[in-house]
Amino acid sequence: MSFKYNPFTGTLDLVISSGGGGTTTYSYQVTVDFGFPSGNEGDLASTTVSASWVQSNSVIVCNAFSGATPDHDPSDVVIEDIQAYATNIIPGVSFDVIALAPQNSWGRYLINILGM
Repeated sequence: MSFKYNPFTGTLDLVISSGGGGTTTYSYQVTVDFGFPSGNEGDLASTTVSASWVQSNSVIVCNAFSGATPDHDPSDVVIEDIQAYATNIIPGVSFDVIALAPQNSWGRYLINILGM
C-alpha cells in the first residue's frame, strides 16, 4: 500500500497492490450546500467532481463526513441523517455527488469520496 500524488485533484491517492498488479484508489472530499436557513432548506444538494480516471464501471463510494463546517457541528451529519451517492458518470471527465437530507437541511456539509 502506498500513496501517489494526483495533480488533477491536489490529493494523495491510495494505491493498493494485490499480487503483481495494483489498483489505484482515488480519494476526495467535497462540499455540498443545501442552501440558506431562512426558508430555503432543501432535501437535495449536488456538486460535480472532475475525475479523469472515472469509467462507466468505476466503483465510487460516498460518505457524509462528520467534520465541522462553517454552518454545522460534526454531530449534525448524524442528526440530519445526511446520505450521499455518486451518479451521472461521464467516463474520463466527471461524476456528480448527490447528498440527501431526508428531513431537509440547510448549509454546507462535507462528503468523503473513495473511487476505483
